[in-house]
Amino acid sequence: AVLVVFIVMLMSKNQYVFTEKKEGFFKSIFLGLPLLIIAVLVGVVNIPSLFEPSFNLSNFLTLAMFCVSIGLYEEFLCRGWLLNEFLEQYGRTRKQVITSIFISALIFGLMHISNIWVGGQSVSTTIIQIIQATAIGMMFGAVYYRTKNIWAVVFLHGFYDFCVFLSSVNT
Repeated sequence: AVLVVFIVMLMSKNQYVFTEKKEGFFKSIFLGLPLLIIAVLVGVVNIPSLFEPSFNLSNFLTLAMFCVSIGLYEEFLCRGWLLNEFLEQYGRTRKQVITSIFISALIFGLMHISNIWVGGQSVSTTIIQIIQATAIGMMFGAVYYRTKNIWAVVFLHGFYDFCVFLSSVNT
């Protein structure tokens, strides 16, 4: 899926997403500090799973690669492509930017509905995840809009997911 999104973006007019940066990586990360703090707190809670007798380094590395690929796929799709398309279509006034960020975040949130079938989650858990993903997607969208640094948003997303999934590294 990551490769398909990359190829589509390279073939379209959205190639600039790969190189355009209004702000540097670390300054962009700083704008996402609230999410980074939440991720670190979740990660700290989940660290004991690394010291269980069933810890498997292969699972740990697989989890890291999985989270990197999720960050790449979802950020290039939802922020790099969709958010930029909505901004072009709706305009750049404050209200239009907020609308564009919200719509791309809502699509991002709704993408998680597949966890009912793929992940076997309950409907109520999935609804909560959709709401949470939409809210986090709005934060990712705001950071991307302000910085134009897709790589910082990819990092924030991958790191957040890694910290959340760390508790399941042994399962």
